Amino acid sequence: MKARVLVYVCCLLVVVVNASKAVANITVLSETHRVWGWAHDYAEYTSYDHTDTVPVTGYCEGWCEFPGYYTGLNSACSTAGNFAVEASITPGFSLFATLAGAESTYVFKPDTDWLSISFTGERLGTEDISTYVTYSLTDLTHNNLVDLRSTVGLPFEYYAVDWQENYVVDPLHEYQLWLKAFNGNNDSGTTFARLQACIYVIPAPEALVLGLIGAGLLGCLRRFGIL
Repeated sequence: MKARVLVYVCCLLVVVVNASKAVANITVLSETHRVWGWAHDYAEYTSYDHTDTVPVTGYCEGWCEFPGYYTGLNSACSTAGNFAVEASITPGFSLFATLAGAESTYVFKPDTDWLSISFTGERLGTEDISTYVTYSLTDLTHNNLVDLRSTVGLPFEYYAVDWQENYVVDPLHEYQLWLKAFNGNNDSGTTFARLQACIYVIPAPEALVLGLIGAGLLGCLRRFGIL
């Protein structure tokens, strides 16, 4: 009888923990994406500036001429959506300004008390203030900035983004995640800025403790040959 009770308890604990992991998610209430950029075209500029609630892409190009030095194509390209932003440019010459930007804003509610966000990406530019990626997490319910991070101030040239952040959140609150990639590098050559966020909702500590207890009980039952 005791063995049956123990088996029942163990199975119940395992089911509870697995169920909490299966339903763990975030509910996206709204999202907005914007891309913008311009490229030099002789004495003028070609440009784009798009905003939408679905993923967007923008591209423009222009022909630049600098007699005796350079003749070639300027181009700017941006994408935003699906928790990723990217901005890349190919300036023909440093005297001809080219710029690209992309940003996304997500308003969401978490399903549990623990939130983990993995940020990956890269930046290639000769100046950290002109080519960068950044993000912020804000508690809209309390109007409180939870976190803000950027590649500004980090090493020049190439930088690989690999950030892992964990947050204690309130399932009753609304949160805003903002992602941005900006590329205003005007030196010759292709430069880019990319950032992607992957959100994981971690089961509450109570569920993790239950899981450990359940695993321990199952181990004991197997050890004594009950299972």
